[in-house]
Amino acid sequence: MIEYKGYIGAVDFDSEIDLFHGTVININDVITFYGASVSELREEMQKSIEDYFEFCKEQGKIPEKPFSGEFTVQMSPEVHCKLALNAERLHLDFNAYLQEVLEKIVLIDNSPLNLANYRTHRADGRIDNKLVKQQTTVAVGWTNERVRNLVPPEFRKHYESKYTDERCRIIYKWVADSLNFVKEKGWKLHPKFSKGYCSLWSESRKGHKGCRVFSLRIDFNPPRFCTTITEEEVERLRNRYGCQIVYYHTKSQIASYVVHSEIEELLPVLEFAYKKHSGN
Repeated sequence: MIEYKGYIGAVDFDSEIDLFHGTVININDVITFYGASVSELREEMQKSIEDYFEFCKEQGKIPEKPFSGEFTVQMSPEVHCKLALNAERLHLDFNAYLQEVLEKIVLIDNSPLNLANYRTHRADGRIDNKLVKQQTTVAVGWTNERVRNLVPPEFRKHYESKYTDERCRIIYKWVADSLNFVKEKGWKLHPKFSKGYCSLWSESRKGHKGCRVFSLRIDFNPPRFCTTITEEEVERLRNRYGCQIVYYHTKSQIASYVVHSEIEELLPVLEFAYKKHSGN
């Protein structure tokens, strides 16, 4: 971890380009940087953050402040009382218990808390906004647990020994979201796993050998979507749809993208990759 003006950068090694890659992890906006040494990483991180400040100034936007970990929660006295009693029974500090409760609700599948999924209807027809247990299911079938069971044991062991539980949930969630997206689009693709990637491959058929359509690079945080396209195609997708790459490897022609919230952000890129590489 490296720090600049309260912003914290997490660093991984990118074996494809033999450079260290860093990402600022304590804001929602994406800030990345590269370097071959610690001193170069620090310098590049500072430049990237200062560029971020300048960009926000040009856009009339206030730069995001790093997460402080402190916030105020308003709740009914009844809920406050129940939480306090539960914390007491478990011999936990109230704040520690509240964090544990929030983690179980929000971080179990690394998805934002959607109150619509937690609302229950009262007998009189009104809606009661009490939190209730949510089933970990999605409409098209892929969940974190189903993805985890799909991953070959040797790779699952690698992920879960190398990364924290939260990072593994992030990995499995993005793979699940990708497979749900592919199924929803009706694309005939199947996943292949390695230590750093979950790749979506087209099916082999007469006259067309199956190939990798796009990959989810899971050794980055946040994960990256990668596909093989030319620089001209990258520019065309950027000009037409605003799809901005975070890195382009000229030799292999691999373009890397980051999704900020939903995979649909990259729909033009993924559709283009599917048409180009699947033979459809």
